[in-house]
Order: sequence, then C-alpha cells, then structure tokens
Amino acid sequence: MGENGSIAFDGSKYYECGIVPVKVVDTMGAGDSYIAGFITGAVQKKPLEECMWMGAATASETLRYMGA
Repeated sequence: MGENGSIAFDGSKYYECGIVPVKVVDTMGAGDSYIAGFITGAVQKKPLEECMWMGAATASETLRYMGA
C-alpha cells in the first residue's frame, strides 16, 4: 500500500505493518524489494509480522536511491 504500509492475511487473520520512514528519491523497485525482504523472513521461518517488517526495511533502502 506504499506510504500506507502493508497488509497480509495468514488464512485466518489480517496483519498490518507500517513503514520505515526515509527521504524518498525514487519508488522504482520498492515493491520487489519488499517481496525480497518478506520472503527472506519466511524462508528463515520468522513470524508473519516480522517478515512484513523485514520487507518494509528492505523497501525503505531501495527508496533512498534513483533507479532500481
């Protein structure tokens, strides 16, 4: 949801996650970066909410640079 964070559903419950505030330079690749961070957490068997925060943190790094 971009600047509004993210929502995930585990089959029975919805989870919401905020953002990691940064000065946005370019949004290209931020969604892909979120997915990469999220999947990294999932592969490490972290709780869903932690996976979401890992995705947000990874996306926030991408937002700081021009281009993907």
